[in-house]
Parts: sequence; C-alpha cells; structure tokens
Amino acid sequence: MWGNAVKSEKSSAPEAGRSGADPWAPPDPGPDPDQPPRPPQDWHAEPPLPAAASGSNRFAIASLVTGLLCCVWPLALGFGITALIQLRRRGQRGKALAVAGVVLGGLGLCATVVGGVTALLLGGSVFGSVKVSALRTGQCFDRAPKLMTDRFLVVPCGQPHFGEVTGTTELFGDHFPGRDAVSTMAAKLCGTMTVSYAADPWGVPARLRRVHFAAGDQTAWDRDPHLAVCAFVDDSARMRGSLRFDSSTLTHDQNAYLDATRHLDWKSPTDSPGTDPAAWHDWAQQRVYGLTYALLELRARTWPGGTAPAMEDLERALQRELDSAKAVLAWPPTGAERDAKVADAQATPSLEDQAAVRQLLSLRTRPS
Repeated sequence: MWGNAVKSEKSSAPEAGRSGADPWAPPDPGPDPDQPPRPPQDWHAEPPLPAAASGSNRFAIASLVTGLLCCVWPLALGFGITALIQLRRRGQRGKALAVAGVVLGGLGLCATVVGGVTALLLGGSVFGSVKVSALRTGQCFDRAPKLMTDRFLVVPCGQPHFGEVTGTTELFGDHFPGRDAVSTMAAKLCGTMTVSYAADPWGVPARLRRVHFAAGDQTAWDRDPHLAVCAFVDDSARMRGSLRFDSSTLTHDQNAYLDATRHLDWKSPTDSPGTDPAAWHDWAQQRVYGLTYALLELRARTWPGGTAPAMEDLERALQRELDSAKAVLAWPPTGAERDAKVADAQATPSLEDQAAVRQLLSLRTRPS
C-alpha cells in the first residue's frame, strides 16, 4: 500500500505541474472584498463604427441656396466649407451642392473685391445724392446745388451728365471773408487743380466751363471743412465719359511734352487792334512767354529716336511764331502794318507739327 501511495503521488505531481498549479502553495485567499471587481479586458476589441448617416447634408443645400442669392456670398462660403468637412465624417450626400456653393461664394467674393478696387481707382465713386463733404475727385454729377448746404446728385461718368469734379480743396480762415474773397481763393486753387486733372488741353471740349462751388455765406462757411469743389460743367448736359488725364496715367515723355506746351493756347482779344491796342499788346506778351517756355523745355529734353525729327520740325515752327509775336510788341506806327503783324502772330503753323508729335506720343491729334 505504501508503495502504491508513493507511486500515485509521484504520478500526480507532473500533472499538477502541467496545469500550472503548485500543489504545495497555500490556498488562494480569493478576491479582495474592499476592491471592486475589474471587468475582463479584450485587447483586440475595437470601438464599433457609427452607422452611416443617410440623406443630403443640410449645410450643402444651404450653401447652394445662399450662393444663388445676391450679396450673401459669405454665408455660401461658410456653409459650403462646413458641409465638406461634415461629409467626410458622416458619409452623407451633397458634395456637388457644397462645391457649387463654394464656387458661387468665391465668385461673389471676387466681384466684391473688384468692385471695391474699381471704386477706389475712380475716386471712391458713390452714386446718388451726397453731401459736398462726400464728393471725391473724378466723380460726375447730373445736378449741381444752388447752395453749398444742398446735395450733389452723383451719377456714373459713362452716362450723360452735367459736370465732373476735378478736385476739392479746403479754404482756410476762422471767419467768413466775404463772397468775393472766397470766390477769388477758390478760383486760384481750382485753376491749378483743374490743369493737373486734365493735363491735355486738346482733350477738353471748348464748350465746357471751369467752375467752382464754394461757401457764399456764414452758414455755409461754418460747416467743417471749408470746402471748395472744382469742376468742369457742360450747360447742355452732354458730357459722357471722364476727362481725367493726369500724371497718374501719363508716360514721362507725354508728361514732359504737355508741360512744355501748356502755355501755347491763348485766346485772341475780341476787339480789333485799333479799338483795343492794350489788349493785343498783353496778348502778344503772353504769346512770347508761352512760346519761349515751350522752346526751352522741348530743347532741354532728349526725345526718343522716332520722335526726334518731328520734334525738330515743331521747334522750327514755334520759333517762327515767337518771332511774329515779338514783332507785335514792336508795334508798327501805321495801322496797315500793325494789322499785318497781328495777322502773322495769330497764325499758328505749328498746329500740324504739334499733331505729328502728338501722334508719335499717343496723344490726341486734334483739339476736342
């Protein structure tokens, strides 16, 4: 019996080892009653995927609808971008709608930017009835106010209009100096601004008037700022398009030529030399000054090779006109000789040579 018992114990030991249990270990005390039981862990388990959403995305639909409407392109862009983000997560339909909404929103953005830039380049044009302080250089208006306290009706320059603003300037002074003094100040400042605005006199029709609108009483003067508005006006309201042709649109050669010849156009006196000899004497002095200035400026500049021969012909024609103007200043003693000298001085043979040079410089070739 003892031998069989020992044998039985020996044969059962490996079985206990194979099962991983130690037969000589103390008994398992069991789970700690103070600790909550731990759930079983499965390291290979993955969280369940959400069920695929069905239907079209609402933001995609909203993006397309707002993209088709006017002036709500920011909403179209916002809805479209939100829809594209959600579509990748939810598996919904509507990608084409969202893309179309984003495209329409982008077109609205581009139109807004282009419109804003165009308005700035055109002087910040705002159409409709505006206060005098809101006027900008380059705006066109269909109705001029009778008083500076009234409003201007600003219209697109492409349609027939009454006038065009060539500039605005502030008149200084704490107290109203009087209607005549204000008009004198405004006329002087507006003269310079108008010449700079329309640098080519051949581009300004002869029927247009240069005017200014300024305060005519203490009430208008007290408004801040003390503005004077400079403008071209057409009493027939037949102006169409802009007259703006200033240094911002000119080449160096165009600007140099226009500056040199800007004193050549002097109107002759209305009375005959025998009736008003002093007026003709002043006219001759102005002609001498303008022609002398033009010749000095033209000869001081090196012109492009293609323009040089035509410029030399123009200089010779201007020199002949200068000699004729100087002869008028000598004032012949007899009426017949005087009239002949004035007739020679009035002739402007340089017009054809000016047109040839202007054509080479891409300027107007005949007065408006």
